[in-house]
Amino acid sequence: MTITAAFFIALLILFGALALPYSAILTGASWLLGAGILALAYFRLRAKLRAVLIIAGILCALGVAGWNLVLMPWANQPVASEVTHFNPDGETGRALVIYHPGRSDLQERAVTGFVEGLAAAGWRVDLTTASAQAPAPTGYDLLVLGAQSYTWAPAQPVQDYLRRAGDLNDLPVVAILSGLGETGPANDVMRDLIAAAGGSMAGLYNVWQLRPIERLYGTDDPFAAMRGVAESLTLTGGHG
Repeated sequence: MTITAAFFIALLILFGALALPYSAILTGASWLLGAGILALAYFRLRAKLRAVLIIAGILCALGVAGWNLVLMPWANQPVASEVTHFNPDGETGRALVIYHPGRSDLQERAVTGFVEGLAAAGWRVDLTTASAQAPAPTGYDLLVLGAQSYTWAPAQPVQDYLRRAGDLNDLPVVAILSGLGETGPANDVMRDLIAAAGGSMAGLYNVWQLRPIERLYGTDDPFAAMRGVAESLTLTGGHG
């Protein structure tokens, strides 16, 4: 197998994995093309392999352009929703939960579990999506942010919400970041954004689609994992 063929196979596998939450068709096409290149390389059909590699190169270029110009803007499109209230008689404190639902249900499951855990622990919780109409965190004791990791950064609507929120005045902030299997760079960006907004990092939690979370939370269910985290949440500095 040539180095060029190996490079394109690896690239197509990676692109297929990244596209998995958004389009099963894109994932299947990428992996099928990678399998075709592997078969041609294995049977040493050089003329056909050369033609397929040219096609793969064109498709990869189109894929990169589509990812940045179409897929990511689509995935980062803000979703407006009404504020939903949970446990209005809670006495532990007031929590505002802002999240971006994304194009899979992973983040929503994790955030819903966290909200139920907070309510079970006595918090009054307001839940809504990250959009221009989302309320400011004024008057709350806790801010919870839920975002996907898109191209190594938190989903843009959540970033935009934090920038609009202004000075958080040391408000405790919990972040829930979801991704395929690696959210490290997005974690760093989120920490920096919260610090720049004047927030106090009260916790940062990850859930993944292709990587087990049982070793972190004792369960692979993102809903149950985040519910458990919220129920045991303890804030310092007189909050909560």
